[in-house]
Amino acid sequence: MNLRIVIAFLVVCAVAVESVAQDSYERPESLAWSKRFGEAEIEYRNLLRTRPKDVRLRLGLARVILWSGRYGEAERAFQGLLKDQPENRDAWIGFAQAAYWSGDYRRAARRFREVIRRDPANADAAKSLQELSTVAAARYEVSAAVADDSQPFDALGARTRVSFFTDPLTRWDFMAGLGAVDGGAAPLRYAGVGILAGLPRLKMTAAASVEAFRFPNGENEPVGCFSLSRRTALRANATMGIERTPLLATVTSVGTSATATRMWISWQRDFTERYLGGFTAYRVDYSDDNRGTGADVYFLSPIGSRFRAGVSAAWRDTELSTFRFTGFESERLGAAFQYRYTGVYEVYWTPQDHRDVRAVATYEWRWLKLQADGGLGYERALSFGPSGGPTPVPAFTFPVVIDRTFQPWRASAEITVPLGSGLELRARVRHDVTSFYQANEFQASLVGRL
Repeated sequence: MNLRIVIAFLVVCAVAVESVAQDSYERPESLAWSKRFGEAEIEYRNLLRTRPKDVRLRLGLARVILWSGRYGEAERAFQGLLKDQPENRDAWIGFAQAAYWSGDYRRAARRFREVIRRDPANADAAKSLQELSTVAAARYEVSAAVADDSQPFDALGARTRVSFFTDPLTRWDFMAGLGAVDGGAAPLRYAGVGILAGLPRLKMTAAASVEAFRFPNGENEPVGCFSLSRRTALRANATMGIERTPLLATVTSVGTSATATRMWISWQRDFTERYLGGFTAYRVDYSDDNRGTGADVYFLSPIGSRFRAGVSAAWRDTELSTFRFTGFESERLGAAFQYRYTGVYEVYWTPQDHRDVRAVATYEWRWLKLQADGGLGYERALSFGPSGGPTPVPAFTFPVVIDRTFQPWRASAEITVPLGSGLELRARVRHDVTSFYQANEFQASLVGRL
């Protein structure tokens, strides 16, 4: 009789212990599924102090850390579990997801394939591998653009880019294009290659490209860029880079092979975030030994689900102005004449202490994006004198630096229309008014996967 009582007592104790253990799992798991990750993590850590080898608790803690977005820490937690239990399928899928969500697609693909090897029916691993395959699919873009401004100056061009991935984080681009500009002696042509490589362990991305560019005057020059971008706090990217570009934006630029080398640093919030902001600071070295500097800053806040509004500011300066006298008109006023002078920027625009502040508004709905900005600006500008004289033709001319204000504004509309099978049609039209010219631009492109 006494033996029976002892056995019954032991059974009751075992059931009670199991019930307490189940209750201890229930609270942190409930908090985790309610997305109260911080509270769930505290509960898991408290329980692990007395049961440090409990696999279910360790797995729950690793998942909470993963869902909190601390991917490196989660990866180490899953790795520790796998060291003790190499066949734990839940730990394997978490180990793979930690790499995937951190952007380390190379390791993620290897780990998901290992999950499939161990568990061929694992739907999460199969889905993730399919997503990675889509991300790394070869793609192409064919685009055309037409631009004209009030100088007057017209330009048009077409460009093709084909991209291939040697792994999910390494993309190779092959580019080619041709175009024509007003007054050009020959079509302009260019062809080149680029590479973009992800470095997830450093939270960085490196990009480089080089092109052989043939100017309308028949001369050839290499152009290209190199940049390093690093993920930072606030879901943003800090970037530094250098690029060499052709200068073909003014009437007088078509007879030259002028280039500009621009070095910059920037910080910018991811465009998928609700609040957007960023700044850029740069220096430009021109091929004629002139130099320039500039900076931009902006901030946009959401207004409802589709609108954003904010402010931007910019500053530009160039050591030497390339604005040159081209002609004059005279008008008789009584016994004297009033002179009006005309000029042009030779080869490229050279702003002098140029500053502007603008209000910015954007609207997005499905495939449509509208943007407008406008405000006030100030700059020092080069003019000419004298303002008048006794004869219809000025006896001499001389440069004069003046201060002027202006009202810059810009408006654009962009559409993206899905055509099926990964094919998209994109089109954009823009009108831009600055201190010295007005410009219109239309661009259309077809983007798809091979």
